[in-house]
Amino acid sequence: MEHNFFITGTNIMSGKYAKLFKFAATSFFATLIAGVSTIQPLINQDYQAQAQSNTPRLWGIDEDDGQLFSFEDYLTFTGFTNYGELKWDNNGSIEAIGEDIEAMTLDEDGTMYMALDRILGVPDNGEYCATLMSFKIQNALEARTGNNTVSILGAIQIPCDSYKDNVSGISIDPLTGDLIALLKDYNNGNQSVHDKLYRISKFDGSVVDLDNNGDPQAIGTIQGLGEQSRRAEDLEHAPDGRLFVTDNDDDKTYEVDRNTGEIIAVIDQSQEDGLGLSSGDTVKFEALGWDFGNNILVGNDDDNEVIAQLTLQDGQNQSYGDTDDMGLTDVEGIDFVPTPDGEPIDSTVATPFSD
Repeated sequence: MEHNFFITGTNIMSGKYAKLFKFAATSFFATLIAGVSTIQPLINQDYQAQAQSNTPRLWGIDEDDGQLFSFEDYLTFTGFTNYGELKWDNNGSIEAIGEDIEAMTLDEDGTMYMALDRILGVPDNGEYCATLMSFKIQNALEARTGNNTVSILGAIQIPCDSYKDNVSGISIDPLTGDLIALLKDYNNGNQSVHDKLYRISKFDGSVVDLDNNGDPQAIGTIQGLGEQSRRAEDLEHAPDGRLFVTDNDDDKTYEVDRNTGEIIAVIDQSQEDGLGLSSGDTVKFEALGWDFGNNILVGNDDDNEVIAQLTLQDGQNQSYGDTDDMGLTDVEGIDFVPTPDGEPIDSTVATPFSD
């Protein structure tokens, strides 16, 4: 008999995440069986070439104007669609959000979560610095044009003590469904300090972890192995739960412990290597997304407007080309629907799961 849930110990995982958990577990154990180090790409180049015939749609947001876009095939830059500026309902007046959408991630049902680097549509007590918003990508796919209006969920309730504090990344843990936020952190003297990870609610942006006094608690600070993240721009989960952070302070990619924030590996010492840039050119990877179909980490470099594969090893990154001709000027959020085929799972229909 099939059941619409998955049980581990005393925890029950809904059918919504069971399919994705099974996919993630398969990828993880296949890696272990093959004896491949977890800091190397999960699949080889030959398999990638075969898998890329089913490349999932890449979604993105341009921070400069709140423009929503997608590529049917980001490897060849074909099937580009500009859906126009995202909007919000200001007491019945539909208005453009404009700039400052700093981060974006996609859930498996096609819900896009976004972090706006200011307070919008909710009471502002001066304690917080970002707004959590959501949007169903199916609305954009069906309408193509018109008002793509987001839902304002609430302030992201991470305390901010500097005007420079910035929720610069969000990502969904595929093993738990938790929404993880990255705080590019500064102290009250506006000096950069170690960046932090927080677990926040998908419903209202509140911090999930609280101390005995009810105050928000971070998962942890991003430091370890003699390294520290001081200008992190985004974070992204792999299907097996590994968590990666891109740090613009030194253009490195870190793997961090998803439970503590500790840096457990320096994946890439020099993100510009392999991109074919001129001597002296810099990079600024401000957006990360994981292509679950091909098992690769994709990034957007804002300095050169380049979409690239970050191969999780030194000197092997690969540019797919620049987006200058598409009118994209500051892409700070990209992602894929976290399913093997990149298609949303209908959350209104139970997903059967059995042994």
